[in-house]
Amino acid sequence: MIRNTMESTVTQIIQHIKDNIDSSLADLRTDRTDNKVNTNPPVDYFPYAKAVGYRVPCVFVIGRNVQFLQERGQNHINAQITAQVSVVLEDQESERLTYKCWRYADAMHAILDQVELISTNLKIKNKIKVTSSEFGDAVQIKSQVESPFRMETMLMLEIEHYEQM
Repeated sequence: MIRNTMESTVTQIIQHIKDNIDSSLADLRTDRTDNKVNTNPPVDYFPYAKAVGYRVPCVFVIGRNVQFLQERGQNHINAQITAQVSVVLEDQESERLTYKCWRYADAMHAILDQVELISTNLKIKNKIKVTSSEFGDAVQIKSQVESPFRMETMLMLEIEHYEQM
């Protein structure tokens, strides 16, 4: 049987985000009683970094590294995967955009940290831990009048991957 480490992991993470981000953003809006920013759900999702023509908010789930560990047992794969989840956002004001990035990072952290994803056929299990968050600088986009600032927030993930062969 052929391994399905990175592809299955990234696909599971994207589906988990799609299934849970709306409620996480709604909880965040309830928790933060101000109306400083809108936190609309993501529009596009990509498993690769060089997407062209994407719409914001946009989520990128990028697999970075697989370290194969000792076999856990007969017919099992045990690996440590590193991945990143980035959200690209835009706004007309850089201050609002900064708050929006912080809030998206909190919403993503809430649905990804310490979660266990199991495939429908029960052969793949991924245990996810969010290890850090990073925030890019607001960049002015001169070609877009309605949303002239763009910013990215990124969460780094460590994933324990177990796969039955």
